[in-house]
Amino acid sequence: MTPEQKLLARPTFEQASREYLVMLTEMRTAISRIAPNLQWEKDPFQDGESLCERPYTKIKGATHGIFSSGDAQGAIADADWPAVVTAVSGIAAQYRFTRVQGPLP
Repeated sequence: MTPEQKLLARPTFEQASREYLVMLTEMRTAISRIAPNLQWEKDPFQDGESLCERPYTKIKGATHGIFSSGDAQGAIADADWPAVVTAVSGIAAQYRFTRVQGPLP
């Protein structure tokens, strides 16, 4: 498959953006159940847009979005952190995000 064909097989940017915002809202709800002291500052939002990375750099109009959960004031207790990781990972997997990057304590 060419890069163009791969992009055409994916949801549109608009569809994916809506799905990501729903996913982030679900994640926040799960986190808030575990750490109810968090005070979310704003609803999840698209925080920016950028050109795609290789192999999509030469495809006209190909962009990717940068999304924010809305930031929160407060902290997740160390004892609650494993439950948050499990909850967020489970929701992410429902949206086909299965690869974890970076260390998770």
